[in-house]
Amino acid sequence: MIVVRDDLSQRTALSKSVLTAFELCETKVWNGIHDPRPFVPNEKVTFGSAVDAGVEVIVKSLSSGQPVQLDRAYAAAAFVVERDEVELVFSDVEHALDEFDRDVTPKFDWALAVTQAHLNAEIEGLGESDGHPDIILGDNRVYDVKTSARAKDVPSLELGFYALLVEAAGAPVPAVGYLNWVRVKRPYWQVAEVPVNDELRRWAYEKAAAYVRARKADALLNANMPTALNFTMAGGPKFDGLCRDCPWNPALGGTCLIALQGESDDAA
Repeated sequence: MIVVRDDLSQRTALSKSVLTAFELCETKVWNGIHDPRPFVPNEKVTFGSAVDAGVEVIVKSLSSGQPVQLDRAYAAAAFVVERDEVELVFSDVEHALDEFDRDVTPKFDWALAVTQAHLNAEIEGLGESDGHPDIILGDNRVYDVKTSARAKDVPSLELGFYALLVEAAGAPVPAVGYLNWVRVKRPYWQVAEVPVNDELRRWAYEKAAAYVRARKADALLNANMPTALNFTMAGGPKFDGLCRDCPWNPALGGTCLIALQGESDDAA
């Protein structure tokens, strides 16, 4: 089975992806608006995409009452790796899928679960909003499949946005969470969940609205500028390591003005 994703590179609606990027590094989002660059896959991204594709195959089988066939999940993951032409240790992908089947699948009722549902809704104050939640269970709980170097914290803006989007599309959401393969020395699946309540909705809405306001202000302030300047998205990376493989890092040929280049002259 091959898992195919829609090309979202030209999407203009508000999305989880841009909100997540905004939370991680406002300046990166601004650079992406004014100096768009082609996406270049790397090991971290391709590994996550491969695991995500394999998990989707597993969940689709379970949602329809079929037994899990791990070889089909491996094949879907392998297609992603071959497509991206990125070198990685594929046995690590297989291990993540094995452990998902062993540790995660028994924790949930997968009947009627939907993967990669395309949701589009107009949210007052945020405008057109669009997303593809990885998994929506039969009871409308929403889960995002991740692979990362550290455990995920909840709540998060991306999970809160999914709650807003799914509910705007007409379905009440009792909880949102991560199914996260934590890539440490002894990797494991983290299941992190948070209930959806009025405070989560308010918090997620206000954080999303902050991006929407910044985007509108940026367009207004730069409307007649010969060269765009960053007035509204000047925040830097949440983690120093995010600059390492950022396409706007000057060390990689980019134009970012806040990326630290080498060591400071004042360094001890």
